[in-house]
Amino acid sequence: MSSILVSSATVFYAGFAGQGGNGQVWTTSDAGLNWAEIQTGTLPVGVEVRDLLLDGTSLFAATNMGVYRSIAGAAWTSLSGMPNQDVRAITQDSANFLFAATAAGVAVFDTGTWSLQNAGLTSLDTISIVGDPTNAGQLFVGTRDKGMFGSTDGGNNWQFEAGGLSDPAVTEIALDGGNATYVGTANAGVFDLTGTLATRMHSVDKGLAGIALRNDILLIADIANNKVWAANLGAAAAAVAGVMVPPGEVRRVAGDEDGGAGQTQAQQLSLDDVVDVAWLSTGDFVFLERSPLSGNGRLYQVTGATGAASVVAGATGGATGEEVSPPTGALISYPSGMVRISDTLFVLVESGRHVLRAINLGGAPVT
Repeated sequence: MSSILVSSATVFYAGFAGQGGNGQVWTTSDAGLNWAEIQTGTLPVGVEVRDLLLDGTSLFAATNMGVYRSIAGAAWTSLSGMPNQDVRAITQDSANFLFAATAAGVAVFDTGTWSLQNAGLTSLDTISIVGDPTNAGQLFVGTRDKGMFGSTDGGNNWQFEAGGLSDPAVTEIALDGGNATYVGTANAGVFDLTGTLATRMHSVDKGLAGIALRNDILLIADIANNKVWAANLGAAAAAVAGVMVPPGEVRRVAGDEDGGAGQTQAQQLSLDDVVDVAWLSTGDFVFLERSPLSGNGRLYQVTGATGAASVVAGATGGATGEEVSPPTGALISYPSGMVRISDTLFVLVESGRHVLRAINLGGAPVT
C-alpha cells in the first residue's frame, strides 16, 4: 500500500503501486472489514498510485503517469496535459483548485488546463503538498532537497519556510488551525513549526536524549537516529567540530549519515544509541553512546576545530579513560546519562548496574 485516505470513520481509500503490473485503488465502507477495488483494470499498466484526494464524489489519484479521476466510482480517466507525469502528491486550496507536486515543480489545474507555478522555488523536486481549506490562497509544498515553501496567493509566488529543519527532504506536511504545524522529513522525524527556533529544532519522534548549550550553539543527542546535531541559535554562522552551521540552521556533527568525501571523522562514525552530550570549555564536546544489544557504552571526545573523534572511555577499542576509584577498567554498563563536573570528570548514570560512575579524562588523579 502506497497511500491511504480516510473519508469518514468507516470509509477509507487505499492506493497501491503496481500489483502484477497494474496499480490499484481499493475502498471500504465498513472500516476495513470488507474491501472492493474501484474500477478494476481502468488504470494503465505500470501505474503507481502515490496519493489520493476526495472532492465530493470525485476521487483523484496522483501517479507516476499523471493524475487520474474517478467520478462516483466510474472508470478512471486521465486529467491530460500535465507538464510532468511524475506526480508525487495532490491537494486542493480553499477555492478548490487542484495542485500537484511533481518532479518539475508545482502544477495547478484551472479550467481544464494544467500549468506550472514555480516562482520563488529554489528546488523543483517537489514531493509533498497541502492546501489550507480555511485560508484563501494558502499552500505549502515540500521538496526533496531544499525544505518547505509556502504561498499565500494560490501558488503564484513561493517563499522559503521552516529554516530550522535538520533534514531538507520534507515528505509530509500537516496543517493545524491554518498553520504548517507539523512537518515530516525523510531522515529526521517530525518537527513542530509553530513555536520558536528551539521548538522547531525538537523533532517530535526524533528521539531527543540530551542537550547542551554553549555560546548560542545547542548540541542535541539523537538516540533514534544515532547522531549528534548542532543547532545555531545565534545571529552569525559558527563552526562546530569542523562543520559550519548557519544561523537558524541545524547540522549533523557526529554520526554517519551518508559517508563519502568531505565528512569529518566524527561524522563518519557508525554509532549506536546516542544517549547524552556535553560541551567542554575548550569548544570540544563529548557524547555518550550505548549498544542496544549488549548495553555497553562508550564516551567519545570530538575536537572542536577539526571534528576529529576519539574514544576516551568505553567497552571496546581505543579506551584511554580510567575510573577514579577503584580502577577496574573502562567498561561502561548500560549508560543512560552523564553530568560534567569539570573538563576532566564525568559522572555516568549506569541504569543496568544501578550505580553512578566517575570517569577521569585528565592526566592526574581526582578525588
